[in-house]
This record gives sequence, C-alpha cells and structure tokens, in this order.
Amino acid sequence: MSLIRPVANTLTRLRLAHKYLTYLEVDLFRHRPNDVKHLSLDITLATPNLLRLLARKLPGLISLTLVIENLKSTMLSILPTGPDGSDNIAWDLFDLSIFHKKFPDSVGISTPLPFAVEEASMVQFANLLPSVRSFKGRGHTHSI
Repeated sequence: MSLIRPVANTLTRLRLAHKYLTYLEVDLFRHRPNDVKHLSLDITLATPNLLRLLARKLPGLISLTLVIENLKSTMLSILPTGPDGSDNIAWDLFDLSIFHKKFPDSVGISTPLPFAVEEASMVQFANLLPSVRSFKGRGHTHSI
C-alpha cells in the first residue's frame, strides 16, 4: 500500500492482484472514500460482510471485480434473500464481476469451475445489492 500513497489523491482505478486478500487485509485498506470508482481485488473468500465493508469504505464505487480463490465456499456463505430482503446492502455499485481463481491440475492444465457458477454467484450477490445493473461490464445482468 505504501507504493500507491504518492498517487492516492488522484487514484480512480485500483487493481490489487497476485495476492489473495483476507477480510482483515481488506479492512486495513485506507483511501479517500469517494475517489476510487473502479476496484479489482483478488480475495480468498467473498461474503456479504465483505461487501458491506467495501460499501462503507468506498461508497462512490461504480464497478467491482472480485477474483475469488474459493468460490465454492463463497457460494455457501451467501444466504438467499428476496429483492426486498432486510439483508440488502445500500450502495450505488453499478457493475459487478466475479471470477474464480483458475487452479492448474496435476498435469498443469487449468480446470476452472463452469462459467455458470460465476454467473450464479453474481446473481446471488446482486440479490443483496439492488443497485447492480451490470455483470462483467456487459451493461445488463442477463446470462449470455
């Protein structure tokens, strides 16, 4: 984080990659809340609490990309709620992208989870984030 300190006042896009961050590491992130508009993080596990934390720290965020190390556990952590459920997160986030970390198998071939799993996780999170109107920069939340 010390590397970005000199440009922190003009930073509108941030991509933190190659280290899967925990909730506690994300909580340590300090930035002026309305400056960052586009954020991309590699994280170990995405939970509703992580989204609440990001919503509180970065209320002006427009797009969020998460590369999740353990997407299967993430899916289990998201309790289904209705569109009017009390667990909704107040946030103006427009675009949400979720990707699963691609693990190489014993032969070195990448064996990603099916695309449908990433789509399903975005739908689950969008149920908590009523402001989300776009998945993966497509401008809509319909499956391809």
